[in-house]
Amino acid sequence: MTQGLTLIAIAAAALAVTTGCSSEQAPAPSALFDPCTTVTDDALTRAGADPATRKPIGGADGWRACEWQLGTAQLRVYSTSRRPAEFDAAGAVLTELTVAGRTGRRLADPGALTSACDVLFDADQGVIRMIVVNRADVPEAGDACVTLSRAGAEIVPLFPA
Repeated sequence: MTQGLTLIAIAAAALAVTTGCSSEQAPAPSALFDPCTTVTDDALTRAGADPATRKPIGGADGWRACEWQLGTAQLRVYSTSRRPAEFDAAGAVLTELTVAGRTGRRLADPGALTSACDVLFDADQGVIRMIVVNRADVPEAGDACVTLSRAGAEIVPLFPA
């Protein structure tokens, strides 16, 4: 699992580096969806996450991000003005995954198998990214994409169009 998480971190860094320059005009960071302030405690509780564990997490310029404990996993939501095409251009392997009636694109990481699930949702501002990573100390945590879909049923409807 550590190798899978390492691959996700490498892929995220590669996407950040390869998508750093864009000819499209993006909204200012202050206009970005802020998951720490917009994802409500009520929605988090219904999703099975603990609102008290809310933690803003650092990221590359042009990103807003937040993390919560979700039972046997960590839930992370990222927001960026980067356009969906920039992820396609970065050579990421993407497959469709529908969560709460909204179609997203799952970043495939064969090394993570079922321990992590990383989905990109298109938005007018750019992309909203939702990731569930199973805790390494809980081997029976289950498929992270099943967990993401279940939690996403409550959280994805709060994402901007």
